[in-house]
Amino acid sequence: HIGLCVYNVAVVCIIGVPLGFIISDENFEGRYVIKSLFVILCTTVILCIVFLPKIYSVYRDPSGDVEIRFQTAATRGPSLHASKITPLQQMTENITIQRRLENLLKEKDQRIKELEGAVAGGETEKSTVYPSSSAV
Repeated sequence: HIGLCVYNVAVVCIIGVPLGFIISDENFEGRYVIKSLFVILCTTVILCIVFLPKIYSVYRDPSGDVEIRFQTAATRGPSLHASKITPLQQMTENITIQRRLENLLKEKDQRIKELEGAVAGGETEKSTVYPSSSAV
């Protein structure tokens, strides 16, 4: 990408500088417009060269996996991705864990209700079994 950017600047300079000298000194507005257009053209092309491939790669793979997005020839191959967990697998695993925790929470809630019932029923027995401190 850097080479294309340098090439773009060189071509614009090769065309723009002679064109700026050809336009007469009396026509300063035309000279200003030509120079401005070349600067805007040059910077716009450079920004497109640098950022459009990145925008395309995000569009192609919006999961955010940078290693997959910017593969080089050395990193391509099945061995790189064989041990990686994809976002879909991670989401499926998270859903399974969530369901397991919800079931555990339901079991704990049932146990708490059972213990509350036992405590409520056991308070009458407790008062008869254990004398209050004022009776001692």
